[in-house]
Amino acid sequence: MDQHRLKTWTPEVAAQSKIVRSQLHRHPSAGVTWIERRPDLEGRSLLMSGGLGIAPTILGSSEWSVAAPINEYGGRAYAPVAAHGWWVMEGVTSSLGFLDLTGDFTPVLAVGQTERFGDFAPISESVVLCIREVHAEHHVTRSIVEVRRDGTVTTVFEGRDFLSDTVACVSDDGGASVAFVAWDHPELPWRAGEVWRGIWSDGSLSQVEKVAGGVRAAAFGPSFSVDGRLTFAREVDGYVQIAEVDGDDASAITTSSADHAEPPWTSQERTYTPSGSRRGIGAVSRGGLQHLVAIDGDRETDIPTELMTVEGIVLADTDVVVLGATASSRAAVWSVDLDTGALRPISSAANLPGAARAFTPFSVVAPDGRSIEGFLGLPGGSAQPPLIVHCHGGPTDSADASFDPVMQVLLDAGYAVALVNYRGSTGCGSAYRDALDGEWGVVDVADVCDYARAVMDSGLVHPEKAAIRGGSAGGFTALRALDGAPFLGAVSLYGVTDLVQLAASCHDFEAHYLDHLVGPLPAARAVYDDRSPALHPERIIGAVLLLQGVDDAVVPVEQARKLAAAVTAQGGSVRLVEFEGEGHGFRRARTIEQALSEELSFYANLFRTPRPD
Repeated sequence: MDQHRLKTWTPEVAAQSKIVRSQLHRHPSAGVTWIERRPDLEGRSLLMSGGLGIAPTILGSSEWSVAAPINEYGGRAYAPVAAHGWWVMEGVTSSLGFLDLTGDFTPVLAVGQTERFGDFAPISESVVLCIREVHAEHHVTRSIVEVRRDGTVTTVFEGRDFLSDTVACVSDDGGASVAFVAWDHPELPWRAGEVWRGIWSDGSLSQVEKVAGGVRAAAFGPSFSVDGRLTFAREVDGYVQIAEVDGDDASAITTSSADHAEPPWTSQERTYTPSGSRRGIGAVSRGGLQHLVAIDGDRETDIPTELMTVEGIVLADTDVVVLGATASSRAAVWSVDLDTGALRPISSAANLPGAARAFTPFSVVAPDGRSIEGFLGLPGGSAQPPLIVHCHGGPTDSADASFDPVMQVLLDAGYAVALVNYRGSTGCGSAYRDALDGEWGVVDVADVCDYARAVMDSGLVHPEKAAIRGGSAGGFTALRALDGAPFLGAVSLYGVTDLVQLAASCHDFEAHYLDHLVGPLPAARAVYDDRSPALHPERIIGAVLLLQGVDDAVVPVEQARKLAAAVTAQGGSVRLVEFEGEGHGFRRARTIEQALSEELSFYANLFRTPRPD
């Protein structure tokens, strides 16, 4: 451990700096707007505006929480109307309404507890199209509705299990071209999404037709350019490409063998935008990182920025504005100089205690010869620090080297941290992502264990002191990895422990996700039971810390309680900490701080204790 460096990254600092930004749009009159989720405000999400030379400002009220929890993980909670203001879903008062440029908010609908609205596609300041969800006890129905300022709601499209991503391009005659995404159980949007389009006119949607997509050829993320061309992402030959529709013909904008968009867990962002003399500005995934690229014909030219993730791109007048993260900043709003790659901040900079320690790419070769990609961060000052392996969630997600205050706390505490892109991770093409089909809890576990062993054999870290952590699906992988692996213990944040129970209680969006990851029930029941940590506490060799939100609708609290009881009955070491008022992913500063403090205490005790036989 570095005895000469002042520890500046504390759980309190990490909690205050864990701000999440999303939903980047052009401002109706100048600059850009975005959502900013603030841990210091009980995890509420504020609507913000800013620009070059325009200080960040809260729109509406600091008491609001602008959020649209459609499809559970959320959709676009607001949308701008040029020269007028924004349609907004305000969660504290459960009001769908219109916020004008003077700051006046007019409530239009009082949203009931069984209803959710999101993915707004404005026609004007008086009319908006959006997704409406109605939740019954065991069923969710979705439709595209027209909402008018007088509170009238008219259904214009229905009949699919899932709908998202409504967007509109208004014509001079007052009508509008509309596009949206649809798919059905048992699929997911990145596996089988379909882009549809139609014509809206005064309470109806006509000429509705599918543009692209389907099983194993997913299409998603539609948007309209200023001149009315429809663009979207689609999977072609194993990679996600950007395409456009002009009239009835679709043509490729990107063609390189790389992913140009992320799986649509939410419908919030777009990572492609047309741009002046260039055909467009987009993002491409390579080696676990996303790169900003200028796209012109078949050529993609890197724009050499410091960005490590690209989550949204818009044009604001002549500026290209990007939502993305760097090695020293969580996802922030930047203006990008396309010639030099220089980033100029638009969102407020976090008040950080010091320079962040960097993660560097670190590939290992497994015993069977396969390559496993990841990133390694070292604390400095210690010849062989203990190792903590982090498993990303999803599991259809990925690890990257961008700034995370939690990882900085672990590094500052004297631990090495490894971030592993195990099989099933995204950004490496569909073949790598789909390698997890039927093998969740097997190949991901093999990869994180082999990665850890290779790092421990490298001489960079302690050869006998390692732990593993993960959230949600990553928590499941971490718990599974205690079965004879090189880890002394595991930290599971709202992680899965019982697969059958998860299948029975899972929310609608992921109701059949396990059909792909494990197998369909009831035929695969024996596999579900065999891979469930809560049903096999005898396989958990090491200590366990469970951190769980009581209000979690994705992985219910009963999952953590069941594992804790099973490990206790087996005579194992387990601690369960529950957080009232928290769901799937911790949002409040005090929760983040307490959870990280619990984690640090767990590691301190773990690495002082010899491994049990």
